[in-house]
Amino acid sequence: MKEIVDFFLPMPDNANSVGGDVDWLIYLLHAFMLVLFVGWLTYYVVAIYKHRRVERPKASYKGIKNKKISSVLETVVALIEIVILVGIALPGWALMASGDRFTDVQKEQAIEIQANAQQFAWNFRYAGDDKAFGTQKTSLVTAANPWGYDPEDPAGNDDFVNAGQMIVPVNRPVMVHCRSMDVIHSFSVKAMRVCQDCIPGTSIPTYFIPDKVGEYTITCAQLCGGSHYAMKGILKVVSEEEFDEWYESKKPKTGETSVPDPALDEFE
Repeated sequence: MKEIVDFFLPMPDNANSVGGDVDWLIYLLHAFMLVLFVGWLTYYVVAIYKHRRVERPKASYKGIKNKKISSVLETVVALIEIVILVGIALPGWALMASGDRFTDVQKEQAIEIQANAQQFAWNFRYAGDDKAFGTQKTSLVTAANPWGYDPEDPAGNDDFVNAGQMIVPVNRPVMVHCRSMDVIHSFSVKAMRVCQDCIPGTSIPTYFIPDKVGEYTITCAQLCGGSHYAMKGILKVVSEEEFDEWYESKKPKTGETSVPDPALDEFE
């Protein structure tokens, strides 16, 4: 059955352990739309045939008085749409955006990353061992410090930035905080079934658990400007051992402070 569905509605590879729930919702919506399409097309054909032109047709100036069937069908369609939206789509989105589906152990193991979007690049800031990002203040925003991080906040001492590439371990929850420097962007990774807007002045979370090692494309799902097409990044899912080795090599040494975003040198 799945092979038949995939043939008519092919989906990108799913590398998120909970991505199947998103796929199920997409299949459900398409099935509902197919039923609507067939139903209304059938009604259209029947109406054309029933009211086709015949010899000396007589116009009816009163029209159809009994609209009970039509009203019932329209009500049923509206109720189904409300159930899908309120009963399935919104709760599903809330779980993806809040991480409530994670256990306490998974939350403890989670990797905290900021997806910092700008025209037209992605920079990924890791929270470090303390899982706390350094304080940000608008008064500290400069060309060299465009995100306004407080260099004296000890919580930011173990933060570090990786430009253009997000590296995460397989089978570990990932908490991504989506943020923007300029216009509205959108953090989108089709293989992880995540798509979350990055809005200036806010930090919006999204969560996923990668379960397949590999490289996946990060794109901006909002039309963010002239070079929108070039705003791409890489999500690299690696083994736990490879991630630990990379993480240790990137983590600031004792006495060092977190460095500014390397892709922002053009603003200096």
